[in-house]
Amino acid sequence: MSDLDSDSDSSVSDSSFSDTEVDETPWFCYMLASVDGRKTYVGATVNPDRRLRQHNGEIRGGAKATKGRVWRRRFLVGGFQGEVPALQFEWRWKWLTRQAPGSTFMEQRCHALSLLLATVPGLTLIEGGDD
Repeated sequence: MSDLDSDSDSSVSDSSFSDTEVDETPWFCYMLASVDGRKTYVGATVNPDRRLRQHNGEIRGGAKATKGRVWRRRFLVGGFQGEVPALQFEWRWKWLTRQAPGSTFMEQRCHALSLLLATVPGLTLIEGGDD
C-alpha cells in the first residue's frame, strides 16, 4: 500500500515552499514503483541511491511500507532548499495524487507531479518521465 497522508489542504500554491529557512544540504523527492507494477511509494531524502538500496532491503533502514518488494525509482525531483520544503512537496504530491484524474494510481501520481512541477519554481525533474 502506498503511504498517503489524510490531511485536506488542497492548495498548490508555492508560497509555503519559500517561507522556510535555507539549508545547504540538497534534498530530493522520489517516487518508487514496485517491479510488479502494483505499488508506488513517495519519499524524500538527501541520498536517493542509498535510500533505494534501503527500500530494496540491501541495507538497513527501508520503510515498513516497502518491505518485501523490489522497487525501482521512477521519478527523482531536485532543487529543494532543505528538508522542510522537500517534506512539504512530498506531502502535497501524496495529497494531490488522491485528487488527480486518472484510471490508475500511476497516472494519478504522474498528474499530481506534473501539476506540482508547474507550480513550484526552482525544481528539476532529474530522473523519470519516460516509459
